[in-house]
Amino acid sequence: MYKRSHLKIIIALIFIICASLTFPYIIEAETSDILKGIAKHNSVSVYNNTDNDRIAIKNYTKGSILYFKNYNEEWYIAEVFKDGQLTMGFISSDDIELLNLTNQKNLIGLSNNKVNIYSKLNSSSTVLKTYRTGHILHYRSYSDEWYQATIYINNQATTGYINKNDVETLDLTSQTLKKGLTISRTTVFTQPNQLSSNLKSYNKGHILTYKSFSDNWFEATVIINDKHHTGYINKNEVETLYQEPQILLNGIAIDKTFVFSKPSSDSSSLKSYKSGHILWYKTFSDNWYEATVFLDDQSYTGYIKKDSVDALSDSNVSLKGYALRHTNIYHQPTRSSNIIKSYPEGHLLSYEDFSGNWYRAKVYLNNRLITGYLLKQDTRDQHKTSDIISQYALNPETAVYSELSAVSNPIKTYRYGKKLLVRPFTDSWYSAEVYKNNRLTKGYIKKSDTTSQLPTSKNIVNPNQVYTYSQMKSDIIKLKEQYPHLITIKSVGTSLNGRDIPLVKLGIGDTKITINGSHHAREWITTNLIMEQIDYYSSAYVNRTFLNGLDIRELLNNVSIYFVPMVNPDGVLLNQHGPAQFSNAQQLLSINNNDNDFSSWKANSRGVDLNRQYPAGWNRITNNSIGPSSENYKGSAPLTEPESRAMYNFAKKHDFKTHVSYHSTGEVIYWSYNATGSLLRTSENIAKLISDETGYGLMYNSYIYSNGGYTDWVIDSLKKPGFTIEISPFVANKPTPLSNFTRIWNQNKAIPAILMNEAHINRFNR
Repeated sequence: MYKRSHLKIIIALIFIICASLTFPYIIEAETSDILKGIAKHNSVSVYNNTDNDRIAIKNYTKGSILYFKNYNEEWYIAEVFKDGQLTMGFISSDDIELLNLTNQKNLIGLSNNKVNIYSKLNSSSTVLKTYRTGHILHYRSYSDEWYQATIYINNQATTGYINKNDVETLDLTSQTLKKGLTISRTTVFTQPNQLSSNLKSYNKGHILTYKSFSDNWFEATVIINDKHHTGYINKNEVETLYQEPQILLNGIAIDKTFVFSKPSSDSSSLKSYKSGHILWYKTFSDNWYEATVFLDDQSYTGYIKKDSVDALSDSNVSLKGYALRHTNIYHQPTRSSNIIKSYPEGHLLSYEDFSGNWYRAKVYLNNRLITGYLLKQDTRDQHKTSDIISQYALNPETAVYSELSAVSNPIKTYRYGKKLLVRPFTDSWYSAEVYKNNRLTKGYIKKSDTTSQLPTSKNIVNPNQVYTYSQMKSDIIKLKEQYPHLITIKSVGTSLNGRDIPLVKLGIGDTKITINGSHHAREWITTNLIMEQIDYYSSAYVNRTFLNGLDIRELLNNVSIYFVPMVNPDGVLLNQHGPAQFSNAQQLLSINNNDNDFSSWKANSRGVDLNRQYPAGWNRITNNSIGPSSENYKGSAPLTEPESRAMYNFAKKHDFKTHVSYHSTGEVIYWSYNATGSLLRTSENIAKLISDETGYGLMYNSYIYSNGGYTDWVIDSLKKPGFTIEISPFVANKPTPLSNFTRIWNQNKAIPAILMNEAHINRFNR
């Protein structure tokens, strides 16, 4: 008997120990007021006390079910087995989610994606079963993160757990009946899953009836072979219609507005209305209105796309505002109607609200008050105050004007780089408050005279390379982006093969000079020089560099240099890369004596020497090739070539005080041609300035050596100083070596500054 009772006690203890080790819960000494909860964190500890020096005596993983009693607001008390002994411990209330299973609710839900049923309250536990997307599941409320479900495995009922994020709980007790419009071809599926079978499909514009079901699906009943079937429609495929009652509205036709037979732009058009026509219609859906139209005295229901009408305003509030730009008053609320009147930018206008896009205004025309319409986007409410922003003065003297006009009196001026506090006012103007005679005065600054960020200098051009046409084009764009206020890009024309001949205007002054290069293909190093000059002088302006004692910023504020870096882009390409890229490659090879080496090529892509094309002594040109050639062929007449014609027209269009044409070999300056009198004296003075800086020799009586050249024509016809500057020691019939560039740059770096200074000083003398 004694042995039997001891045996029972031993068996009981073994069972308790095994249970505590097998199941993740805490066994209580007493059963009164026992609570049940879930471990909330990855590791939940039971401590030996509640003090700061407490020690963990046991740990449980997230999702473990635990039993305990209340101790105080911050702690629970529990008994756990440690080393075979029942030990008192404490659990932080922050580590536990309490369970209340007395009021569990039966729920129905929809699997959002693939849904796993887990054996424990932990996504790392064993997966008991899996359901695919769109499956309808039954489960019970359980905890903040989990539902409890009963599933069957081998015909045995088993309890499992579903993570709340994996399902969408449905409320099928209060489903509402809705009507909707198919946006495209719409499918009714057998399950709320687009991978399920197709019950039925409807074309775009069909009106369907369905019920609310889930966040992404509607439930619908369809009839197939006289039998009712429940199906599901994806919410993205239908546009729910507005509930009754419909509201009567009116609006203006935008452009040509169609009334369709169905709420689909693919359906037939019942009727159309021109822009500005006022239409009446009723609410229907998010994208459509419903309208009644009459055809042959019969009424028809049709549909108008919302974005094709401009709804009229409910109230006609009187307003005032400024014209943001040149603003027209139209006879009808459409830009295609007649313009009644126009107002300049900044004019204060009176009008009233009319529609989403239009105001209505009263204006006088021939002493009669008539109604017109102006676009809302053309005005700015007079009471609207824009935020103050910072801008910087771009001009040498950036003016604050008394009115919105550059011909009005300047109240004040600011130097380049001065920080300005302004408010956006119209498209072209800022408003600003400045002190004049110790009084705060409102004025206006042209937006084009300011910038939000002053440019910084940056080295862009690398002149120590075979400088190609594409590299030049790329660098010109980068220079414009870096110095937008200082550089303007245009074109003097196009080459024989359609290549743009870029023009780079550097500076903001009224006095003009011009410098060009690469009339001759093999002399492309002149393009290297000009591009480096543009790069250097742009940077010098920003940094206020002084060169030869001259303030570059001041010079470029007074003078603009018009650079044409590459007059002959086709010839340069041919010289550097051969004829492969030309449609007349065989003809070019023939001109070049069937030699693939075009490094001596001087002409354009038709074999015409562009610097023998100008109408100055053209008939007297000597050493002329008898036909198209790599060099020296003057063409059949002056200005037959598009490149020389472009330069001729460009030079005649502008009042350049000085012209420079860079060429590459000889280190001499051609300057006089047939000049006489004051032109000869002026040209000689400038030629000596260039010679003193570069060390190049002066060629007197240059008409003996040259005819038909660009500067020959400038001197002969335009009566302006023109200088052909040969920049390198003599090189016979080949491109100038790049090793010469440092010498060339040192000799010519200051030439633009010297020419600008001279032109500005003598701007009224020629």
